[in-house]
Amino acid sequence: MSQTLAAKAQQKSVYERELMAMVIAIQKWRPYLLGKHFKVHTDQKSLKFITEQRVMGEDQQKWLSKLIGYDFEVKYKPGKENSAADSFSRQMQYSHITTVQSEAWNGLEEEVQRDEKLKGIVQALLADPLSQKGFQLKGGRLYYEGRIVVPKGSPRISWILNEFHDTAVGGHSGYLRTYKRISSVVYWEVDEISKLTMERNLMIKELQEQLLKAQDMMRNQANKHRREVVYEVGDKVFLKIQPYKMKSLAKRLNQKLSPRFYGPYEIVKRVGEVAYQLKLPDDTRVHPVFHVSLLKKTISASAEPQPLPDCMNEDWYLEPVPEKGMDYRRNDQGDWEVLVKWKDLPEFENSWELAERLKEEFPVFFLKVKEVFEGRGIGRYGRQYVRKRKKEKERE
Repeated sequence: MSQTLAAKAQQKSVYERELMAMVIAIQKWRPYLLGKHFKVHTDQKSLKFITEQRVMGEDQQKWLSKLIGYDFEVKYKPGKENSAADSFSRQMQYSHITTVQSEAWNGLEEEVQRDEKLKGIVQALLADPLSQKGFQLKGGRLYYEGRIVVPKGSPRISWILNEFHDTAVGGHSGYLRTYKRISSVVYWEVDEISKLTMERNLMIKELQEQLLKAQDMMRNQANKHRREVVYEVGDKVFLKIQPYKMKSLAKRLNQKLSPRFYGPYEIVKRVGEVAYQLKLPDDTRVHPVFHVSLLKKTISASAEPQPLPDCMNEDWYLEPVPEKGMDYRRNDQGDWEVLVKWKDLPEFENSWELAERLKEEFPVFFLKVKEVFEGRGIGRYGRQYVRKRKKEKERE
């Protein structure tokens, strides 16, 4: 093993440094030495009597306390007889001067010469190296404040963006970090519009990568809840149409108690990989092809098919038609509401609808309701309520 001592430790005496080296070596190989008897060979003769010394300094006591529990003895071996150990620490070493060459920068000097502005800077530096502030020549290449200069509009710029962002070395660091890394190594002159364009391109790349990551995460989460379901032609399945969309029917408070499945219906054929065509009633206006997620296989084969609502159109919207006004009331806002019985729908689908809404969407039905409830005050009270609101506003 080999370890460099700290600057403070190097100022200690030879004896203390040799003691530190011995203790560090024993601690290094502790798993192999603990519980066994071993010998320590050293060229420092005074260490031979380390365990027999009676007077010690604080540093010696600290280091010797770390040797408690070890069974060892120190053997003195002169340095001239221990040449094998010294050869490892005294062998001659050479400092190699190496440089990294990249073919990507080949021909950069020619591009700089084709740029009139940079060409003038190079000629001025050749005449006087201090004439151009911030610029300098190194190995025939032009640098600005320690950054290699690339001509404006050079095709290398797109390569640089790709290397600093898309490659494994670039690491997809993000827009701002990539921009800072490029600007610390490479320099090219840009106007404000070109700078904004470069920043935009980096930002677009970052957005595209983040969108792909988000799509992968959403796909993985969705696949956790998906199941492989395959039906055969002739199987009977229930059709899920809940929650269906209601175009003019008021939303019910007990919406979750509405029917969730209709059927069962027989599978006629398979359409693609995830869709099936069902045998629906002839008077149904809904398209008969459905995704597999909307189907549920029946347990009993003797179940009778349940017809779809007559008021459901091809877009799965319920378009109910009011049939009869059952009752009326005034809500907390003072508006009149009518309890409507809808045609071809059961009684539990009856809903309270605003009179003004019925007047706009079903004017003929509203006239019939108005005639029925006119004598009970619905029309008269509505006019009185409007006049009352006008007077309140005038007072304010």
